[in-house]
Amino acid sequence: MVKNGGIMGADITEKISIIVPVYNVQKYIERCLNSILAQTYSEFEVLCIDDGSTDESGKLCEVYRKRDDRVRVYHIENHGVSYARNYGLSLMEGKWFCFVDSDDWIEPNYLEKMYRLAIERQCHVVACGIDETSEFITGIKEGNEQIFIFDSSMMCIQNFICNKNSMHGLVWNKLYNRQRFGDVRFDEQLKVNEDCMYSYEIMSECDRACLTTMELYHWYIRPDSVCHKRAEKADFSAANVFLQLYDKLQGGDMDEARIVLRKNYIVSVVQVLLYAKYEQGDVEVTLAKQQCRKWKRLVWRQLDMKQKIKYWYAINFRSLYGYCLKG
Repeated sequence: MVKNGGIMGADITEKISIIVPVYNVQKYIERCLNSILAQTYSEFEVLCIDDGSTDESGKLCEVYRKRDDRVRVYHIENHGVSYARNYGLSLMEGKWFCFVDSDDWIEPNYLEKMYRLAIERQCHVVACGIDETSEFITGIKEGNEQIFIFDSSMMCIQNFICNKNSMHGLVWNKLYNRQRFGDVRFDEQLKVNEDCMYSYEIMSECDRACLTTMELYHWYIRPDSVCHKRAEKADFSAANVFLQLYDKLQGGDMDEARIVLRKNYIVSVVQVLLYAKYEQGDVEVTLAKQQCRKWKRLVWRQLDMKQKIKYWYAINFRSLYGYCLKG
């Protein structure tokens, strides 16, 4: 049982807002909503933001709205996931909030565990481990749970960027305190890696966060997901987010985070250069290659052999020998 008190006098009756952006997910939305309505912590609202779906997703959300009055459904014109999440943030009523993507699902004790940690550990953000899967499974993997506390904004920023015991730069494996972060919004101009920039804004204002290694969130890897499609044009938007974050981390003890961002930038650029079509002398391509060459020596040891081979091909040889490289 969660004791009264804690952050700003929190108690066990505080409402949690769950924001679910919905777009053409009729195959998955029922699984997602079923996992939410099965929560052991019952004081919540579900905000389904139907972002102009052209399939049956919106109608399925309405079925759940009629079934459970904690579900609210909003149908809007398609503007993208960042707009949909911001729309949900503007409507939420809970004292805490979280995001669940409509093709993912959560463990039954997801809310209870996260909320309990927030109160008992006096944290404004709580993150959990992630089960990355391509099949529908439930249940927590066996293993000893570890809990980590990060008690400064610098530690929070460093941790969400770095890989060891990481909170990750994702928005949907976390519970947030509304009073502290309810006004933070997603950059609607970003179409990729918007999670990373939002996480940076949150962690910059967070002086105490908690991570449990328990994998309470199931991230479904869809073969048709936008984030897993190869770019046909030389679009460096994803890589440039890492570059922006790198520019923000020029002070303090952030060496490890800067190493990770340099590596992520190079890997992202290489992925674009391997498969996208571009003209010789393209300015953006030239600048991206220059930045990769500048950082190559600093990150080379962090790259595995496959990444090194791809780097050499993409940066040095692809423009000469064509577009074809599999793997």
